[in-house]
This record gives sequence, C-alpha cells and structure tokens, in this order.
Amino acid sequence: RDFCLSRGLGDVYKRQLDDEYKSLAQTIVTALHRAGGSYASNSNYSKAQAKAKFSGSHADWALLSDADKDAALATVNSDERAKVPSKSYSFGVRAGLAAEAVDALTLSPVSVVLDTLQSHQSAASWVELGRHLHEGIDQCIFCGGPLTDQRKQQIEQHFSDEVEAAQKLVDGLIREVETAQAMVEQLLGDGAVAGSLFEDLRTGFQAAHDAAKAEVEQVSDWLAGLLGALQTKRANVVAPVVYDVSTAPAIDGSALEAAIKTHNERVAQHATLVQAAAKEVELHFLKDAETKVAGLVTAAADAAKAKRELEKRLAEGHE
Repeated sequence: RDFCLSRGLGDVYKRQLDDEYKSLAQTIVTALHRAGGSYASNSNYSKAQAKAKFSGSHADWALLSDADKDAALATVNSDERAKVPSKSYSFGVRAGLAAEAVDALTLSPVSVVLDTLQSHQSAASWVELGRHLHEGIDQCIFCGGPLTDQRKQQIEQHFSDEVEAAQKLVDGLIREVETAQAMVEQLLGDGAVAGSLFEDLRTGFQAAHDAAKAEVEQVSDWLAGLLGALQTKRANVVAPVVYDVSTAPAIDGSALEAAIKTHNERVAQHATLVQAAAKEVELHFLKDAETKVAGLVTAAADAAKAKRELEKRLAEGHE
C-alpha cells in the first residue's frame, strides 16, 4: 500500500508540474504574442521551453511592479507609429525688452513744443503725418488756412531729430511686441498632436499642454498691455507715459518637447524596445512562478525518493 501511495503521489506532482509549465507558457504567449518571435505562439514557446527555462540560470529573473509591468506591456502591444515633427513649445521675450520699453516710455526728447500740440497732444501723430504732405505749400490742404514759413519751421522744430530717433525706437519696440504676439498665438496649436504619440505619452502631453496654455494667456496679457502703452507713447512721443512694466512671464514647453523626443526615439527603436519589454515581462512571469515550481519539483523528487526506498525494501524482503 505504501508503494502504491508513493507512486501515486509522484504521478500527481509530475502532472501538477507539467500543468504549471503548460499554464506558464500559455500566460507568456497570451501576454506577449504581439512581440512575435519566440512569443508568437505556443508552438514557439511551449511547456517544454518553459521547463527548460527553469533548468538554466535564474539570476536575471525579477518581479516588476504593477506600474512597470503595465508600461512594459503597453510597449509590447503598441503599434508602430510615425515620427512627430519636432518644434519648440517654449517662449520668452528678449531679455532686454522690458528695460528698453521702460526707457522708451519715459523718454522726453528735446523739442520746441507747439502751442497747439501742447493743448491737444492727441493731434501729434496727425500733424506729424501732415507735415510731409505740405512741403512747398503755403496753404493747409486740410483746413485751407495759411501755412507760413515761420509755422513750418515751428513744426519742424517740434519734430526734431531727437524726436524722430525716439519715434523709430518706439516703432521698433512695437514691431517686436507684435511679432511676439503672433508667435505666441501660433505656439501651441490645439494639442491634436497628442493623438499621434504612443498611448502612455498622451496623458502627460495633454496635461503639459493645458499648463502651457495658461502660461500663454499670461504672456499674451503682458504683451497686450505693453503694446498699448507703446502705442500711446508713439501717438505723442514727446510726452512720458506712466506704465508699470512688470517682469515678463515665459512659456515653458519643455515637457511637451520631451514627450515628442521620447516618442520619436521609440519610433526609431520600436522593434528593439518591444523585444526588451517582452523579455522583462517574461522574466517577471518566470520569477512569479519560481516558488511554486520549486515546491512541486521538490515534492516530486521526494516522492520519487520515497518510491525508490520502498522498492529497495521490497526487494530486500523477497530475498
């Protein structure tokens, strides 16, 4: 009876061990078949292959955290994708712009201030334009009044070389701010590029895009306020403009740029990354089954040893 029991237990452990190898092979193929190669099917990765793994070194076997396993499986199951064009999502105004704007707004170029423009400063830009239209003319083309040489000289003295230099300075700053506004408006786009990224990169890209949009609003407000002040200054450049030019905000698009860089690197190395991720998951499953398999191997060996000892005692009893 002891002999039959020992033999029966040995067969049970062998079947359980065989089932464990078969189940392990099926688990690995189910999870990793999209990686192809040895993982493509159970004819490639059979229970015999699974059993052979336990005969070799276990040094590289390691359990993955749930997050790391999910990330590796996402890589294995990812489709090949096209590269996304790289671009900058960051923006900052020129370092000296704010300081130059402060200087320009407070500038008071020396000129002979016309009595009329002292009373009606808003007419300065209109008179400036009109003086070029009245060269060689003794009568105002707008009001029909006389335009004496003395009055022409007064107008020219009002718009002196220093005034013209200030006007050019303000004009340049206005162009720079308007150019910056156009750049900021086109900087981020609508974020649709997230759909072209690998799935695990999309959420991070969208969150970074939302954060950058808030920064775009801050920069846009800063530029709009500065532009308004400069336009006021340009309307009458001899009059100082009081405006608090705060420190310019910036747009940090580094997280967006990093996501696209990571995506493009993966595209270039997709096959290599898939195989590496698949190997990590395979080693995880092997490590996970290691204790159970070792227990079954030990139990089967103990049963076989007990059977041999019984056979030996039985043989000695017949002598």
